[in-house]
Amino acid sequence: MKIELTKASSRGQVVIPKEIRERIGIQEGTPFAVSLISGIVFMKKLDIEAEFEKLHKWGTKLAKKKNWKETEVNHIIHKVRNPKK
Repeated sequence: MKIELTKASSRGQVVIPKEIRERIGIQEGTPFAVSLISGIVFMKKLDIEAEFEKLHKWGTKLAKKKNWKETEVNHIIHKVRNPKK
């Protein structure tokens, strides 16, 4: 594993070294999930379509297991998106 050094800009932007960008196919506008765990910053390149497909399959399986109707699923989604209403 090769370690590369980089710096944060005054706006908090960090350059991902070219070799790494090319290796995992990062282009301008590529979405990432970023989290901080035990003082380590983790970044994961996201494939939004693949992530949505996994979420859809999970939700569909859960709805079938719980025997929820479409109207019940819509109600749950609305309740989560608007918790104060």
